[in-house]
Amino acid sequence: MEKTEVCKPERMAWQRLLARGFVIAGGLFWIVAAFAAWYGFREASFVESVGGALNPLLLTVLVFVVGWRFERAASLMLAVGGVGLATWGILSAWSAGLWTIMTATLIAPIIIASVLFYLASRMEKVCAVPGTGERTTAPGHAV
Repeated sequence: MEKTEVCKPERMAWQRLLARGFVIAGGLFWIVAAFAAWYGFREASFVESVGGALNPLLLTVLVFVVGWRFERAASLMLAVGGVGLATWGILSAWSAGLWTIMTATLIAPIIIASVLFYLASRMEKVCAVPGTGERTTAPGHAV
């Protein structure tokens, strides 16, 4: 017996909204954190601190823009980033406190956004009209 998936556009919309929200919220957090680290701890000038916050800004914009249309690509980018961060933590021998902070503020939100983008892309395929690739507007239709 083959499992039938049902189109749920409302669920897909929520998955997209939450994934994008995680990207924006996480990006804003790390943009501010990078700026504060440069400005406060390194005692850099305002312009140097803005430059230090540029990498998180560019990564956030990149993932957000890619995720707007290509959810699977954004999901893959985020998953690779989450695994990369965990690998960095292992290789750098992070302390338990740093693991807790990085997991709560970076790794977990990245993985959650990745899963949400993936689920939204799956629902997009379920909601596609067979043979056309266009999304149906009829909620609940079975594929």
